[in-house]
Amino acid sequence: MFVVTEYLEAFNALIATRRRRSPDEEPVWAAHFAVVEGDTVGELEFETDRARFLGRGRSTLHASALAAGQHLSGSVGSVLDPIFALRYCLRVAPGKAARIAYWTVVASSREALMDLIDKHHDRSAFERAKTLAWAPGAGAASPFGHSA
Repeated sequence: MFVVTEYLEAFNALIATRRRRSPDEEPVWAAHFAVVEGDTVGELEFETDRARFLGRGRSTLHASALAAGQHLSGSVGSVLDPIFALRYCLRVAPGKAARIAYWTVVASSREALMDLIDKHHDRSAFERAKTLAWAPGAGAASPFGHSA
């Protein structure tokens, strides 16, 4: 029970932190969310417990969450084997397009994580990150302003 997960409804984001084993261990926070461009149908579904996602005696290839008609449980809290799973259903009209940009960000504090979520939650963030990643002279710099 070292990882604690939470759902942030305002951003449709899952966040997780690892409980520190000792006071001198560096904190780690992670978030997973999607920016959707398109017509969503129904509510966002999510899961943070890998055992619930897979189902008893199942593998990743045959996870119960991937079976037709199955819904994700929306579980959060302390988990032994955490995952970040998000499910959106989209309606794509003939001749139209939809886009989903999935983001996973990591920070050393909840506040820094919230800043990253806010920064990357708009539709232009993906194009900005993609452009910066291919910019001449970028070298090992990541599009997030940190060295790789």
